[in-house]
Amino acid sequence: MSVVASLRELEERRYLRRVVSRDPVTRQYSTVCEVFDRPYESTSPTGEMQKVRLVAA
Repeated sequence: MSVVASLRELEERRYLRRVVSRDPVTRQYSTVCEVFDRPYESTSPTGEMQKVRLVAA
């Protein structure tokens, strides 16, 4: 199993969450990966930005 497939499986099972945000000044994106011992709750904490997925052209 590849690393990408393992990370995708963790994300599908809610042990990994990727939070993507964009800086309003520089307009650059940043990604924070959060890893949990138990599956996280499906509701987002207050103030958390919506996930953004970039699709390769």
